[in-house]
Amino acid sequence: LSGCAPHTVKFYNYTVGATKYTYIFDDGTDSLETISDDPIEHTFTKGGTYFVKLIASNCSDTVVVKKITVFPQAGTNFVADVTEGCAPLEVKFSNKTTNAISYFWDFGNGSTYNGQHPPKQTFSASKSSYTVKLITKSNYGCMDTLILKDYIKVSTPPVTAFEVLPGEVIQYPNYRFTFKNTSTGDVANISWYFGDGSALSTEQNPEH
Repeated sequence: LSGCAPHTVKFYNYTVGATKYTYIFDDGTDSLETISDDPIEHTFTKGGTYFVKLIASNCSDTVVVKKITVFPQAGTNFVADVTEGCAPLEVKFSNKTTNAISYFWDFGNGSTYNGQHPPKQTFSASKSSYTVKLITKSNYGCMDTLILKDYIKVSTPPVTAFEVLPGEVIQYPNYRFTFKNTSTGDVANISWYFGDGSALSTEQNPEH
């Protein structure tokens, strides 16, 4: 009776003549008491060896013990050195997994990799976010998957452009112009420098 965590075991009770049954699972969870001899299920979430007891009670107790062996999964984990930025965004992934013997990466950008340490990945602005997945196998053959949804976020680089519009009235020497921002892409903030020593402006379309 063995399997990879999380391991669900179905227990069949063939006891005759008892009026109450108590299951003790030996994994730190609560025991189960029942008057029914119907099969019960229990999930062992961590690797280890467990001695499960069935206590059948009537005028006296009868104890049956079964050994359950649960193999641990690998501790799948990874981090990226950068998770957001302008395209093309180059990202290095660091594998923090423990107790694994094989690794399969899917970066969501059309690239996959078999191995512990993947090469740097480049993400374009064709999508605004990318989901990254790592599938591992432990030395017991147990599979584990870590999926980080929308882990990498990519912005379109802004293309700066503007138009200069003369005011309706131009007074010498105080010329006044309207500057219209026509930039495209993902623009987070705007700063205007007019070159005449005046303070910068953060307005969308300033006059100066």
